[in-house]
Amino acid sequence: MREISRVTMMLSMAARLVAALAVFVLVCPAPSRAGRAGVALSPLASDRQVLEGLFTESARSVRFVFSPGLRARPRPATASRTSAAPTLSFAGVPVAAFHLGEGLDAELAVLVDACRREVDLATPVFSFPLTAEAAVRARRRGVVVRLITDYSQLAGAGGRTPELRALILAGAQVRTYFGTGPLGALRGAFAVLDGELLEAGSAPWSATGRAYDAALLRNDPVLLYGFHSYWRWLWTHAKPLSGLAEPFLETADFEEPVPSLRFKGRPWPAWAMPANDSGARRLAQALRFCRVRVDLALPRLTRALADAVLEAGRGGAVVRLVAGRDADVQLLAELAARGVLVFRLPEPESLRAQFAWLDGELLQVGSSEESGFGPALFSASADDIQGFAAEFSALTRRGR
Repeated sequence: MREISRVTMMLSMAARLVAALAVFVLVCPAPSRAGRAGVALSPLASDRQVLEGLFTESARSVRFVFSPGLRARPRPATASRTSAAPTLSFAGVPVAAFHLGEGLDAELAVLVDACRREVDLATPVFSFPLTAEAAVRARRRGVVVRLITDYSQLAGAGGRTPELRALILAGAQVRTYFGTGPLGALRGAFAVLDGELLEAGSAPWSATGRAYDAALLRNDPVLLYGFHSYWRWLWTHAKPLSGLAEPFLETADFEEPVPSLRFKGRPWPAWAMPANDSGARRLAQALRFCRVRVDLALPRLTRALADAVLEAGRGGAVVRLVAGRDADVQLLAELAARGVLVFRLPEPESLRAQFAWLDGELLQVGSSEESGFGPALFSASADDIQGFAAEFSALTRRGR
């Protein structure tokens, strides 16, 4: 009996070893490609712990790594194009300049599939399955993939999504940000692709139910500089899965240093980051300047923004607000009582889009999360302003 037990134990250990080797053969990039990209072929200690966790914690994770998630699901053929959006070109792929509605995961996956050199991502939560699969394919092509995510994604009770595990196993560089200093918690989600294209807007990248998103896609050097430098600042403050962090990049521009836009006769920045609440403060300031019409989509509503909305109304602006289901009910009732037209999307659709249409002169796009406001982009483009105005009117017709 002891011999049978010993043989059974050895067979069990051999089966686990074969399963572990299969993960690396099927998921990790080929040695020649990884070598050219300068990526270590053997996982770090903490990466191995994540790998071991696949076999002990979540059967769903194992299914994701072994297919059908990574190989059987067909990749998106083309990015979904928002009507009325002008078109950019990225690596030969036509890209709509903004995205409104569902399908952000599929659109981002198409762009990641087009990348040739590097994919730099930042999001508090990463559970976009199509984007994760595209990032794994990018690693197999030798593309450098880097992700900054919230510390809770690895340490929290609900962390370590199958998508995050797949990236780690594919050789992506993952760092976690623990909210301290001027930024607080990691807020906002954005991608800088090959250093040539920016995607920013709705956050977090979470595939939980139906969500209405809004995002801008830009190849403007001003925006690329602002967001990529901010991403690098986050990267130096984030913690690697194992090993030592590099020296901090102590300073970063949290707002466009020389404003490239104008609003109400004032210089206005094209971007403002969450650090020191610069993005939220700029949005509140812009609202107070409005005198004609404000169309506002907000998943959550703060007291400061509610006060700015009321001030715009007192200045003569007609204010329409589409609010998310997590918005403060008392604040919404107060705004409605003071003349603000308030709409809510019907269940089960959730509002993840955050944007503001300001007197027909300026558009703001960002994110409003439980932890606060993310990066804010501002645009004076007539195409952006007209496109978002039409979409907001469609939203109000769906609201109640």
